[in-house]
Amino acid sequence: MVSIRELAARLDDYVDQAARGETIVIAENGKPVAELRPPPVSDLDDRLAALAREGKVILPEKAFVLPEATASMRPGYSLSDVVIEERRADRLLG
Repeated sequence: MVSIRELAARLDDYVDQAARGETIVIAENGKPVAELRPPPVSDLDDRLAALAREGKVILPEKAFVLPEATASMRPGYSLSDVVIEERRADRLLG
């Protein structure tokens, strides 16, 4: 927490801190009244990177790849039928 007087005296330093992703709480008479923070990130990858820097998420080490679908929809079958068939096949192979 920084006072308004301290903020004014070292504004460049605090702006640099905010640019690096830090949030600076500004106080008046010892009470928080405002925050100086980086602008919101709109790009998903940038937002995830920001959350990782803050320790709020852990990014995967490698990209997740969905397995190739082995079943296909057939006339007269519901999606549930296909899922059940897939699960049975997995049990028999596994």
